[in-house]
Amino acid sequence: MNWAKRHTGSKKKIFLASAIAAIIVISSMSGINCLGTNSKVFSANGLSITLPKSFAEKEDSNYSAIYQSQNTVVSVAREDDPSLAQAGALTNVSIIGFTEKLISMFQVDTMPTIGYGLIFFTYDKTISEKSFTYFATVFTGNNAYWLVQFSCETKDYDKLEQKFIGWAQTVSFS
Repeated sequence: MNWAKRHTGSKKKIFLASAIAAIIVISSMSGINCLGTNSKVFSANGLSITLPKSFAEKEDSNYSAIYQSQNTVVSVAREDDPSLAQAGALTNVSIIGFTEKLISMFQVDTMPTIGYGLIFFTYDKTISEKSFTYFATVFTGNNAYWLVQFSCETKDYDKLEQKFIGWAQTVSFS
């Protein structure tokens, strides 16, 4: 057996190992967790979302759930028809109509966007002299509307936006 034949298998193994390492590095840099070891499914009131394990659940009576990491807050609010009626919103409205009503209630100048398999809108808000950006997604499930908002300081939004989209795409209902 000559040297080339003996080492062809080694070259293939090195190439395969290099390709796998590159995929893992690129995935971790982009926020994609292809191994699933760094993620956790959080659930509240029938809604589940997959977030990194660095998130912790916080208590807030204004929301169905709050999940917080070092630089991101995810807030979950469930709105069913009786609570919509109390808030002055229309009952049995489409998800786009509900999203438009939220935008009006928040008094922000934006429009609903349909993309990435989501219905969402973004807006900025200043709290205690700090500027925050919100990526607000709207869902229907379990006979209710759901508002899932991802927020961070505006200076961090560009590097977090794709993560927000990816996390929003994991929302499911039981």
